[in-house]
Amino acid sequence: MLANASSTAATTSETAAKTSETKAKTSETNAKASETTAAASVVRALEVAKQSDELLKDINLKLGLAEFGVDNDGNLIYTDNSSYSFYVNSDGDLNWEVA
Repeated sequence: MLANASSTAATTSETAAKTSETKAKTSETNAKASETTAAASVVRALEVAKQSDELLKDINLKLGLAEFGVDNDGNLIYTDNSSYSFYVNSDGDLNWEVA
């Protein structure tokens, strides 16, 4: 009876070891998948940051080139310093001139 109990304990211990090994392998696989996903997320975040920087530079450039004002008649005047002047005439039409 003692031998039978030892054999059962050994089998239980083996099963527990195999279960732990399987869980460890599953955890390793999940960790690798998470690492791959994280790396892809970093790459995408860098791409988005680069695009944001480019858009910000473009907006700042355009803000530096454009000027808004109001003439004595209360008309809004938009001046694009990239060699064109835009304005709204008394009829409400948008016009531009080459500076």
